[in-house]
Amino acid sequence: MRTITICSTIALACMTSAALGQTSATPPTERELNALFLAGPAPVDSLGMRTVWQTKVALVGQASTARVFPADGDSVFVTDNGAHIARVLSHSGLTVWQNACGRANDRVHDVERARLGTTDEVLVTLDTAIVVLDSGNGTLARGQKLDRIPTTQSVLHGKHLIYGAKGGFIAWQQYLAGCFWKSNELGGIIESAPILVGNLVAAGSTSGQLVLLDAETTRQVWRKKLGGPIAGHIAAGAGAIFAACGDHAVHAYEMATGALRWRYITESPLSGDVFCDGELVYTQVPGQGLVALSAAASNVDSRGKQEFLGRDGTLIWKSAVTGNAVCRVAQQVLVWDASKRILTALHTSDGSTSATLALPRVVSLAVSGPIDPDLYLLSADGVLQRCEARDRATVQAKEVASQATAP
Repeated sequence: MRTITICSTIALACMTSAALGQTSATPPTERELNALFLAGPAPVDSLGMRTVWQTKVALVGQASTARVFPADGDSVFVTDNGAHIARVLSHSGLTVWQNACGRANDRVHDVERARLGTTDEVLVTLDTAIVVLDSGNGTLARGQKLDRIPTTQSVLHGKHLIYGAKGGFIAWQQYLAGCFWKSNELGGIIESAPILVGNLVAAGSTSGQLVLLDAETTRQVWRKKLGGPIAGHIAAGAGAIFAACGDHAVHAYEMATGALRWRYITESPLSGDVFCDGELVYTQVPGQGLVALSAAASNVDSRGKQEFLGRDGTLIWKSAVTGNAVCRVAQQVLVWDASKRILTALHTSDGSTSATLALPRVVSLAVSGPIDPDLYLLSADGVLQRCEARDRATVQAKEVASQATAP
């Protein structure tokens, strides 16, 4: 396994020269650098990020890598199409272990890292079972059959995995005891994972149901029936839950009460993901592109008074870019078009394009969080690249330096 860790431009140039068979006196060209990485240094820089490392995860037999899961702060997990899983350290790119997590034809829905008390395990959700692995060495700890068949990724809350299941259920699996606990029915098909907001779980269904549930008890906090299916990911932020619906509208509901905050009407039925960065709400409108809406219910006017924005929602800007918003880095929102394998950075102020990256080798893209996250790119042949937000890296470096010089 070969890992490239980037500490500076000079170090990158030296290592790349060696990789290309050049002497240190001959710095690599930008084209050579871009060819070496899934996303070259200059394109990554245009996103407001920097590459930390790029590594090669060994594959088993004729398998090809399928997905990367940034399930934990110190590790990411890479799966292939043969139901193998590898744990990779996020700070260095080193592979800690690799093991089988199912049969060759099993589909991996999700990977979670569960650390509760003295427990430290990796939970792999398959079509009909959860495989529990020791996080230290990847060996099988136990397996447990699922009463509810998953249709989405999971969220981890205490001793429960919470996920969308066949029949339109949100299911709670008690992974320590290895048994189904409770469920809440929405009907239809739950196509996108529920989201966890503190001790609350929000979920949507193609039946048009949008619910907020207590993660501790499964009790319903509120439920809304929308006028069409909810197929994409819902979002939370600014004290509200947001959903794009097949009834031609983006809906915003107050998290605390379930009251309608606003509804933005579009010309087309919506089925894409919604992303909220705390200030703006982004979603893809067929035939129009990406729209950015104000997440807030009110504004402060020039005289310092609260100004109610109305029930119709407030459009901030539109962009012809296709794809789903996945995160915000500094003052740019990153939009990933998985079908075209294009990553675009848009200015959050006006929606203008600041960078466009063609990533033809990337089969899976994942982020560690919504704001200034780590960005992971994975190719079919096992190349994994980690990029981090440049502003966040600068802040962390200053914190480390201040701690080192503290008396």
